[in-house]
Amino acid sequence: MKKKRGKWVKHPVLAVFIVFIMLLVFALVLVLHRVIDKQFLRQHPEYVDVMETAGEETDTEKNRQNGKNEIDYSVMSGTVTTVSEATPGQAFVADKKALSLFRGYMFHIVLPEGIKAEELRFQDDYMKRRLTIYYPVEYFEEFSTHEPEGLMTDVKRWKYKQGVTQGKLAITFSKTFAFHYCIEDGVLYVKYGSPSYYYDDIVVIDPGHGGEDYGAYTYNQSYIEKDIINAVNNYLYYDYIKQKKIMVYFTRVEDENYSLAQRIGLANDINADLFISLHCNFLTSWQGAARGVETAYNQKDASKPYNSKWLAEKLQNTFSHAVGLDNRGIIKGADLKVLRLAKMPACLLEMGFISDSVDAATLSNGSMQKRAAEAIEQVVEEALEEMKHE
Repeated sequence: MKKKRGKWVKHPVLAVFIVFIMLLVFALVLVLHRVIDKQFLRQHPEYVDVMETAGEETDTEKNRQNGKNEIDYSVMSGTVTTVSEATPGQAFVADKKALSLFRGYMFHIVLPEGIKAEELRFQDDYMKRRLTIYYPVEYFEEFSTHEPEGLMTDVKRWKYKQGVTQGKLAITFSKTFAFHYCIEDGVLYVKYGSPSYYYDDIVVIDPGHGGEDYGAYTYNQSYIEKDIINAVNNYLYYDYIKQKKIMVYFTRVEDENYSLAQRIGLANDINADLFISLHCNFLTSWQGAARGVETAYNQKDASKPYNSKWLAEKLQNTFSHAVGLDNRGIIKGADLKVLRLAKMPACLLEMGFISDSVDAATLSNGSMQKRAAEAIEQVVEEALEEMKHE
């Protein structure tokens, strides 16, 4: 008995034709979207990146050279403050003229009558690609009728929510941005662009695991990978917030967990110069015994002069020497998602084996954790300096 063939099998030419039409429509939609964007920018020059102006260097372009943010992790100055001091990449500027000196897209929101600038707070949850604007709850009804207007490129959605004492507007983006704000004539202006527009040196430090993900741990949890990583990361964080040279984004500061895609996605979004992930090694008793430091690297960028292997070698040698643990060398890490998806020199530092009593005791010592953080900072500074001579 012959089986009936599907109608698409009977008419393969028709199936191919329909697929072709669908691809053609998709391509036309993309072209139309770009044309509309270009037309909008021509009609609204205030949204155009001032650095894209051709010809001789103008006074505006000279001023734009100063449009680099000062490295500042503290609660931002000005009449508008941020929710978290762990938020990099935000700045409040005086007016629209000052705002125009920064690259990026801009939208605005008409503020409720009577609201004061100091009553607004901003939280840039860069790991979730979300900017939240908080305000007193009595303004919720009026505020929620004022939707953002302007160039909403890369804005996925926005949502108003009413709480007990405050209202909020949460705006979710398709990638991570840095933000600048100003308030003029009762209107809040928000300009957003890649952090690489505003900072010369950007590094992402990725403390592995976090939250309910403890990582590896020994019997009775006497040594826990997450705890050691958190301790080293705290030294890194509090060292970096005191300096004004390198902009460092941490995939987490608190004890929380993000997916591997979110971690490396942050680094790719912000065009980071370096990516370093922190971990500890572990072997079960049936796997044998091992001790020492090793560093995995992304070998897919081998053709670049300053690549992941170059970074891994620097980190491996400097770190193992600083903490006094065995140097096990570097290893290829193409099977590690946070490395193989990286668009910059990226490596994963295994600081030692917590299954080994010597390594575990060393990595759990406060003074050694501080020394570990200082070794990482040294490598970051040296690597960035070398990359400038490329």
